[in-house]
Amino acid sequence: MTNSARSRRLQTLQHAVAAMLPVATVRHVDGRGTAADADKNSLSLRSGLASKADDASCELSYAQLQMFALQRLRPTSTAYNVVRALRFPTAAMDLASLRSSCDALMTKHEALRTCFDADVNANGQPRQRVYPLTHFRGQSILQVVSTELLSPQKEEEASTTTQLVEFIAKMTAEPFDLARQAPIRVYAIVPSDQKTSSPWVLVAVLHHIVTDAASSQLFWRDFLAFYTRFSRSDETGATPLQRVKQLEGETSSRDRVTYRDFACWQRARLRSGLLAPSLQYWIHQLTIGGVPPLLELPFDTQKPHASDDGAVNMPSAPEPTEVDGDIVVFQSTVVLQQAFSALCRAQGASVFMGLLAVFHLMISRLSGQRGFVIGAPASGRAHAALQDVMGYFVNTLPLRLDSQDDGGADESFEDFLAAVREVVLDAYKHMEVPFHKVLEHLRASAQARGMEGDGERRWQHPLFQVMFSWEQSGEDEADPSGSCGVRYEELPLPRRSAKFDLMLSMRHRRLGSGSPDDSGGRVLEGSMEYPTARFARSTAKRFACYYLELLEQVTRAPSAVLRSPAISMLPEKERRQLVCDWGSPKSASSSSVGLEESQADFIGDQLLRQVRDCPLRPALHFEGTQWSYQKLWDRSGRVAEALQRLQAGGNDAALRVGLLLDRGLENVAAMVGALRAHAAFVPLDTEFPRERLRYMACDSALHVILTQRKHVTTATELVDPTKDLSGNGKAAMTRVLVLLYEDLDTPIADEKTPSNSNEVIEPSTLNAPQDQDRRTRDPANTAAYILYTSGAMSCVCLVSSQSTGHPKGVVVSHAALLTTLCWTVRTYGVTSRDVFLQSTSTTLDGSLSQLFSPLLVGASARITRPRGLHDLRYMRDVLVDTPRITFCVFVPSYFSLLVDFMSDLGDVFPPSVRHVVLAGEAFPMELARQFYAKQQHATTCLVNEYGPTEASITSTSFHLPRELALQEALAISSSVAGLQSVPIGKPIDDHPVVVLDANRRLVPVNVPGELYIGGAGVALGYWQRLDLTRKTFISHEDLQEVASLLGPRRGHGWRWYKTGDLVKWLPTGDLLFLGRTDAQVKHHGMRIELQEVRNVLLRHPRIKAAEVLLLSQPKMQGHKDRQASSTLTGFIMLTDNDSNDVSEAHLNEEEFVHELRAYLREHLPLHMVPQALRVMAHWPRTPNGKVDLR
Repeated sequence: MTNSARSRRLQTLQHAVAAMLPVATVRHVDGRGTAADADKNSLSLRSGLASKADDASCELSYAQLQMFALQRLRPTSTAYNVVRALRFPTAAMDLASLRSSCDALMTKHEALRTCFDADVNANGQPRQRVYPLTHFRGQSILQVVSTELLSPQKEEEASTTTQLVEFIAKMTAEPFDLARQAPIRVYAIVPSDQKTSSPWVLVAVLHHIVTDAASSQLFWRDFLAFYTRFSRSDETGATPLQRVKQLEGETSSRDRVTYRDFACWQRARLRSGLLAPSLQYWIHQLTIGGVPPLLELPFDTQKPHASDDGAVNMPSAPEPTEVDGDIVVFQSTVVLQQAFSALCRAQGASVFMGLLAVFHLMISRLSGQRGFVIGAPASGRAHAALQDVMGYFVNTLPLRLDSQDDGGADESFEDFLAAVREVVLDAYKHMEVPFHKVLEHLRASAQARGMEGDGERRWQHPLFQVMFSWEQSGEDEADPSGSCGVRYEELPLPRRSAKFDLMLSMRHRRLGSGSPDDSGGRVLEGSMEYPTARFARSTAKRFACYYLELLEQVTRAPSAVLRSPAISMLPEKERRQLVCDWGSPKSASSSSVGLEESQADFIGDQLLRQVRDCPLRPALHFEGTQWSYQKLWDRSGRVAEALQRLQAGGNDAALRVGLLLDRGLENVAAMVGALRAHAAFVPLDTEFPRERLRYMACDSALHVILTQRKHVTTATELVDPTKDLSGNGKAAMTRVLVLLYEDLDTPIADEKTPSNSNEVIEPSTLNAPQDQDRRTRDPANTAAYILYTSGAMSCVCLVSSQSTGHPKGVVVSHAALLTTLCWTVRTYGVTSRDVFLQSTSTTLDGSLSQLFSPLLVGASARITRPRGLHDLRYMRDVLVDTPRITFCVFVPSYFSLLVDFMSDLGDVFPPSVRHVVLAGEAFPMELARQFYAKQQHATTCLVNEYGPTEASITSTSFHLPRELALQEALAISSSVAGLQSVPIGKPIDDHPVVVLDANRRLVPVNVPGELYIGGAGVALGYWQRLDLTRKTFISHEDLQEVASLLGPRRGHGWRWYKTGDLVKWLPTGDLLFLGRTDAQVKHHGMRIELQEVRNVLLRHPRIKAAEVLLLSQPKMQGHKDRQASSTLTGFIMLTDNDSNDVSEAHLNEEEFVHELRAYLREHLPLHMVPQALRVMAHWPRTPNGKVDLR
C-alpha cells in the first residue's frame, strides 16, 4: 500500500470515528482562547477540563456509559455491586471515627458523590453530576446493624462464619438508584449485646460504575488511613459541619485531575481522530483471517440460546450480563511459581503473559478451537495524574491469540510465549480505544457494506466468552497488622455471579510465616469464576487442575512441541481413568455363558458343539419352514465340501466366495459353509444395482460366486471378462467360478477343473484340495467375511472415516467376530429358549450378530422375507406370531414407525421381547420416553448399540430401562438428564476405546474427540487398500500416550481403528455420540449442529419426523467472485391428521410453514433457523430401512 493510500485510509477512518461520537463541546474554555484552542487544550489531560460548578453536569466516560446501560437494562440487579467485608477481632468500633472516615472518603473522591441519569435537556444522553457532601445527608450512607452472630457464644460455633457470610450477602443485596443515591453504602455489624470490646465487621458496598480493582485498593487504603487518623485524634469533637468544611479544604479537587476531567479528555481524544491508528489496529486484529469464532466450551448443561433480536439491542458490552455463578480457588506450589517466573523472565515476558498463554492453551484444548478471543482488563491509568483518582477506568483488551497447539506446526511453549508477548505489548500500545467503540465500528462497517453472515451476525454476539486477569492483591495491599495500626482479617464472601463462561483471575499470594523466605513463600493463586447453570463445581475444579497441570508441563519442558501428547493437561489419575478404567474393560470368559473357550476356535467349531448337543432343536425359521441344527449342518456341509475342493490359484491363499443368493435359509447355509471351509464370504445382495455388484465382485477378486439358478445370468455378467466397471479403471476378473447352490447335492468326483474358469460348473467337476493342516490356521488372522461399506457417509455403523466415492471392503476375522458374538450371549443372557429376529440385510454386519449369536448357545433365529422391513403389517405379524421373538434389532427411525403403527392398531408390544437393540442411527431420548409411555406394561428393555464394521459389529452399548428413561420426565436427576440422544455407553469385552483430539491426545470428560477402537474386535483392514488401512488402522505404539498408560503387558500387538466418529465421555463413564468429525456444518460463519435444530423441530406438536440438511447451491451466473452459497433446509413429516389436512389445501401448508418459522425463532438463534422448510409425505429409504439423506 502506498503512502498516499495509507493517508487516505487513515483520514477515512478518522472521519468514521468522529461520525460515531455524539457532538459535544468542551465546556471549560478560557475566555481569551478560540474553540480550536480549546479543542487543542482538551487533548492534554489536566485539571479543569470539566467544569467544577455545583450545577454542572458532564458526559460519562465510555466505561461508565457501558456500566450505566447495563444497570438501566436491569434496574433491580445487584450484579454490579462490589462488596468487601473486613472483620476486626480485637479493636472496638469507634462510630464517630467511622462516620468521619466516610465523610472524608466521599469528600476526597468525588466519584463517591456522583449521580448518574439521562439528561432530558441533552436528548436523553446519560450525564454525571457531582454533588457536595451535604446533598447526601438525608441518605443512610453508614448503617449500624446488630446481630447475635457476633456474640461470644456464637463465635465458638463452627457454622457461625458461614451464617455471617450469608447474613452479609442478604443485607447487601439491594440495588443502587444511580440517579438519586450515592454509589456507596457502609455497614458496621456489631454484636447484639452492644459490647464494645466484642468483634465487629465493616462492610463497604460500591457500585462498579465508580470503582475497579485499582480504585478498590485506593478506597480501602484511604478508608483505613482515615479511620486510624480520626480514632487517634480529638477531631471527632468538632461539629459535623466543621469537620466537613475542614475535610473539603484538605481534599479539594479544584486543582487536581478528577474523573470528570478524564471523561472529557477521553472523548476529546477519540473525537479528534488521534486514536484512528489504534482503532485500525484493533479492527485488523479482530478480522485478519476471518471473524473470530464463537467459543464452544464443554458445558455440563445445554447452553441456553439468546434471541438474536435481544443481542442486537443489547449494548455493545465488553462483558455479557451477569448470571448466577461461583468460584473455585486454587494455588500452585512455591517451587512451580519460582520456576515459571524464571521461565518468563528468561523469555523477556511478564508472568501475566506467561499465565495468559497457558490459559489460552487450556481453553483451546477444551474447545478444540483456534483464533478465538480472550478478554483481558487493562487498568486504563497509563497517565501519572490518574494514579490517585478513584473511578471506573478499566478497559477490556480483546486478545486474539493463535497457538499451533492443534495445528501442524512444531511450536513450543517458548515460541508461543514469544508470540503472546508481541500481541500483549501491541495491545497495550493501543489500549486507549474503548473496546465497545471498536465493536460498534465493526458492526457499523458490516452494515454499511451490506455484509451478511460472517460480517454482521457475528458481531451481534459477545466477542469473547472467557476472561483472564492479573490481580495486584493479597501481598500488594496494606499489611493487616501494618501501619494502619488496626488488625483486621478478610471475610471471604461467596461469589454469586459470573460475567463470562469462564473467568480466570491470577495473582501472587504470600504463604504464612512458615515460608522459608520472601521469594520462596510466594505461590500463584487463581480464582476460576464460572456460571453455575452451565458448569458443576466439580467441573470447575477439574479445569483448575488442568491449568496447574499445563503450567507444570510447560515449565518442565518449555521446548517440547505443544501439540505433542507429552504436553498433557490431564493429571495422571484422570488419564488412567479414561484409558484403563473406562476405556479398557476386562475380558470376560466365554465359559461363563456356556461357551467353551479356546484360542484356536473358529465359528464352525462353536456351531459344531451345538449340533452335537441338540441336533434336532430348531435353529432357523423362515416363512413357515424350519431347519434344525442337524439340517443346517448338513446343508452347510455341502457348501463347505465344495469349497474345500477348490484350488485357489495353486497356493494356500484363503478362498473368497461371493454369495449371490436370495434372502432365506439357503443364504445362511452358504455363509455357514464358507465359515466352515475357512473361506471369506462376500455378501452380494440380489437387489443391488448391477454396477455396484460388479464393482464388489471385481474389487474383492473373488475366486467363486455361489448363486441360485434364477440368478445365474446376473452371476455370469459379473464375471464376464469383456465387461468393465465404468470409471473404475480396474481390469476385469479372471479365473472366477460360478457354483449353483441347487447342484451342491451332486456327489463330488476327482476331476480336473475346466480350462474355461468363467463357466457355470457343477461340483462334480472339481478336483480335490491340496493337503493343508487346518490346525495351523489362526482364527485372529483368518478372514471370515468381507463386507463393503458405503463410499458415501450416510450411516453411523457402516461408514469409514475416509470417503473415496467407492465402497471399501472390510476384512473381518473369525476371532474378531467371535468377540462380539460371545459378548452378546453373555450380556443379554441368551439361552436355548430365545428367538432372535434376523431382519437386517446380510450385506450389513449387524445381520451376523442376529444370526450367529443364538446359534452359539442352541437358540434360534427367525429370518424375515425379502423386503420385509418395507411392510409394517408384516413386521407386526412377525413380532406377535410364533415363534415368539425375544430379541430384535432395528434402526431407531424405523422402530419409531413400527411402534406408532402397532399403537394405532391398539396392539401391545409383545411381552416376549426382552430386548430391543437400536443401532445404525442416533437414538433420540424422546423415542425411548414415547415408547415406554405408550407401552406402559411392556417388559422390554431398550438398548443402544454402536459399532462400525471395522470393529466387528458392536463396540459399545447402553441399556436404557424404563425407570431410567422416565426419570427426567418425573423431575428426578439421572445420568441421562438433559441429553437429547441416548448415550452409546461403555465398551464391550475386548473392545477397548479411547477418545483423542486431532493430535492423538486424550480429551477430558465432556470434550468432543474422535473415537478410536482397539482390541480383538478390530478388522484386519481394507481389502487391497494398503495405504488407507495404514491411515485408518493405527498401531498401538503410535498412540504414545495410550501405550504408556497401558504398559508393556497390555495392548501389545493391538491396532486401533480411527472411526472418524465424534464422541465425548460423560461423567458416568459412558460415551455420547455427537456425529461425524466431518459432519458438522458451518453456516454464516457459525458452527451448527444439525441434530440440535432437528430436536427443536421434533418438539413441535404437529411434527412427527424431521431431518435438517445444509444444501449447497450453485454459483449464480455473472458472479464469479462470489462463493457458492448454501441453504439450511428442514424436511418435516406432519402427524397423520395434519398431513391429511395439508394435502387437501396448499394454503394450509403455507400457513403452517409461516407458523413454524415463528416457532423456530422462539427456540433458536436466527442463524440456526432453516431458510427453507419442506413438508414431506414420506421419507426416502435405503434397502436397509434407513432414511436416505442423499
